[in-house]
Amino acid sequence: MADTAPHSLGIGHLASLVFLHGSHRAGAGPRDILEQYIAAEGHRAVSEYARDARDLLVSPLTSDELALIWCAATDGNHGPAQDGVSGREWLQVVHAVTTQRGDPAVLDQPHGDPALIARVQKLTSQFTVGREHRFPECPGGIAGVRRVLRDLAAAGHQDLAFRLFVSMAAHYYMPISASLSQDCAEISRELGHPDYLVEDIAGMVGR
Repeated sequence: MADTAPHSLGIGHLASLVFLHGSHRAGAGPRDILEQYIAAEGHRAVSEYARDARDLLVSPLTSDELALIWCAATDGNHGPAQDGVSGREWLQVVHAVTTQRGDPAVLDQPHGDPALIARVQKLTSQFTVGREHRFPECPGGIAGVRRVLRDLAAAGHQDLAFRLFVSMAAHYYMPISASLSQDCAEISRELGHPDYLVEDIAGMVGR
């Protein structure tokens, strides 16, 4: 049986790392920065980024919603509109760059069962930021992020919605109760994540 489960947090993690400080290197645009980062990544990681970009593009999310989720994942350090492109156009760039070195097809996953989708939707609807952290000026705000993650899970991309939630919850220091942390670990296991990713997720949201 093929190993199709994600081994990392995927595209949300990619977005936060590549545009962590929001600084465009001298003479380098966003695509150049992305290509430089991807060139140093392994095939498996890049394949996961490519799959996530593809799944976002084929999802029912609008171009504005794609822009919101990317902006939020980068802590507002990069919004597609800053470069004169739409959210869909930018995700097409991400997909093109990652598929040059990765293969999203080998990582296809079946859609989840309704009960698991509902659990992910309930979890993602609780997204917020810690008191000492400010949510960036991304059009749509926190309420928009919750809606996007919920709709993404409803469309059968519950694994992607869950991983985006975890990466942003950790980045924005979202207050996490012990029961919510346990829910995250249980959902991660049900999604088939390897043990080390389950443990990483539990550690990230279990502060």
